[in-house]
Amino acid sequence: MKGFSKSFEKQSANFVLIYGDNGDRTSIITPELIAEAVARAQSSHTYVELQCCIPLKLHEGSAKYMRWGYDPNSDVPFAAIYFTENDGTHTRYIKTNCTKSRGEAMLCSLFEHSQIPPLVIGWEKQWLRRAQEEIEPYILYAGNDEFKHFDFDDVLAAIEQLCDGEIDSVMLQTESAQNGYLEACKKADGYQVEFQTDDEETGIRRGFRRIVCNLDDVQQWFADYYNERKAPDISPEWDEFDVEEFFNNLANKL
Repeated sequence: MKGFSKSFEKQSANFVLIYGDNGDRTSIITPELIAEAVARAQSSHTYVELQCCIPLKLHEGSAKYMRWGYDPNSDVPFAAIYFTENDGTHTRYIKTNCTKSRGEAMLCSLFEHSQIPPLVIGWEKQWLRRAQEEIEPYILYAGNDEFKHFDFDDVLAAIEQLCDGEIDSVMLQTESAQNGYLEACKKADGYQVEFQTDDEETGIRRGFRRIVCNLDDVQQWFADYYNERKAPDISPEWDEFDVEEFFNNLANKL
C-alpha cells in the first residue's frame, strides 16, 4: 500500500481490538470488524484502539497501539499512534481532523500489513509521562477463571490449587498484554513456568520456559512479578521460544 511506513522486518503480530465506549476487547479481528468498530466509535463519540501484542519495530520506535475517535471534550476526530522510543521514552503522534474513512484505512493497514502512515504533514509529536499510580494492573487467570480485583494472597491460593490439581494453570498478565505475562502449568514431571518480556536493550519481545519441581521457586517468581513487576532472571535452565511462532499458533487455534 503506497504512502505507508513499513516495519523494519516482516512481522506477524497478534492484535487486540478495544472499544472505548465500554472496554470490550477481542483478538478475533477482520477488516469488516474494524469498520464496524470505527462506526461504533463515531456514533458513541468515543474511540477504537488496535493494540499490537508484539510491538512493531519502526523508525520512530516500537509502535504499541493506534487509536481513532474522539476526546471527551472535543467534537473533532483524531488519530494517534503510541510509541516507546529506543531510549525508553513514551511518545505519541497525533493527527486531528482525521476523518472516519481515513481512520478506518489506517487501522486496517496496521492490522493487515503492519504499516502506519508517514508521520509528517499534519502529525504532532507529543511526549508522554506515565505516573506511578497509572501503572496498568494485573489480571489473575486461575484455570478458566479471570480476576481483576485480587491481592497476592489470592495468587498464592491459585498456586495451591494448581499444586492440588484443582486447576491446570495460573497466569498474571496486564489487560493490554503489553508487558508480557508469567504463567505456571502443572506437568507430569513438575511445573512448567513460562514468561514473555521485552528485552531491555532492543525492546524485542522474548519468551522463556522451564520445568521445575520445587513449588517454592514458582511462588517466589510470582511474588517478584506481582510485587516488583520483575520477571525471572534468565539462566541456562530457561529455554527460549519463538514469540512470533507462539502467537501464530494461538491464532491458528481460534
